[in-house]
Amino acid sequence: MEGMVREVRHHMGDVVTEMVRLRSQTHPDRTECLRVLKLFLRSIFLRVLSRKEGLPIARLIVREQMGPTPGFEILYQQAFRELHEGLCFLVGTILGQDPRDRNVILRTHMLMGQVYFFAMSREAILRRLGWNNLEGEKAEIVTRVLDENIETLLTALQKKRRN
Repeated sequence: MEGMVREVRHHMGDVVTEMVRLRSQTHPDRTECLRVLKLFLRSIFLRVLSRKEGLPIARLIVREQMGPTPGFEILYQQAFRELHEGLCFLVGTILGQDPRDRNVILRTHMLMGQVYFFAMSREAILRRLGWNNLEGEKAEIVTRVLDENIETLLTALQKKRRN
């Protein structure tokens, strides 16, 4: 499990650094937070979940989520919690809400689910689209739709909050 955490950190180090930078700012810019949120979700998809080499990591994550073993505690304490808190910070900042608010945590988790569902239902989407993989141009198509979903949802929630 610790090796897997190191592998994910290796693939995502630059994006995590961006999140840490924003969290250290007194008044982080909402537009910048949206950029980093999209960058994180795009990156986890492109660098891990869309690639065949990433399948063992994705399967292990799904297995631990569905039936936690003692290894889940390692994953949660050394990776998931920090990443989820960072993503909640981004979403909370974008929405002008406390990142620890239950609804922010749930919204963040749902946003992440758009990406992680590709790990859980990979074969179904490949067959549905007639693709044999999720790499290259196909991965770019997926991430363009992901970016659009994130922006549409968060923009609508910002407007709703202002009204």
